[in-house]
Amino acid sequence: MSKSHSRTKKQSAEEVMGRLAAIIESSDDAIVSKDLNGVVTSWNKGAEKLFGYTAEEIIGKSITIIIPSDRLDEEERVLESIRRGEKIDHYETLRRRKDGALVEISLTVSPVLNREGKVIGASKIARDISDRRRAEELFRKYANQLALITNTAPVSIAHCDTQKRFKFVNQAYAQRFGLTPEDCIGKRIPDVLGAEVYENLRQYVEAVLSGEPVEFEVELQYAVIGNRFVHCSYAPEFDES
Repeated sequence: MSKSHSRTKKQSAEEVMGRLAAIIESSDDAIVSKDLNGVVTSWNKGAEKLFGYTAEEIIGKSITIIIPSDRLDEEERVLESIRRGEKIDHYETLRRRKDGALVEISLTVSPVLNREGKVIGASKIARDISDRRRAEELFRKYANQLALITNTAPVSIAHCDTQKRFKFVNQAYAQRFGLTPEDCIGKRIPDVLGAEVYENLRQYVEAVLSGEPVEFEVELQYAVIGNRFVHCSYAPEFDES
């Protein structure tokens, strides 16, 4: 191999490493590397922002500095997996910031190999999931409140997809057919209402699924509760587009 070719290859490798280093340093995620004893060997700006420690403060120290005392056993389990060459994907846990606050993170840990293929350390990517967790908790709270309201409402409420399958029905709706809400979920409208009742509603169902809100009154013959005059309001649901 010529000297010029060797220099070109070295330059290419240096350029690739430079680009990789720039990507890591500019990432919003915390990207950290450590040896097999859990000692931090690299710490990007994302890690500084997430955990509050600068690289100068933490490189050379144990990663356990950010692990709550009741979760220290996690680090040993992680290191055991890494020593076996195993990757850990999207492990959700808690870590402690420099200011003492706990932060919820999703953690991915990959083994780092040398040229001989031997595991010499680990690379970790940590992502703050606090906002997602708060949003999920808020959604559960509102979902529970909505279920309470709809199940005690004296009107029949249902939600269907474009395949005419029930995604939600309240107690009042299901009871009209001698069913529970759980009996209805996933079933098609005609299968729950019955062929005769559905035929009286078909045109309105088709209209709302074409995007047109409809409101009407109709007499229906229910198998369980008999003849009823009902006032119905159907509203279409749209996606972002």
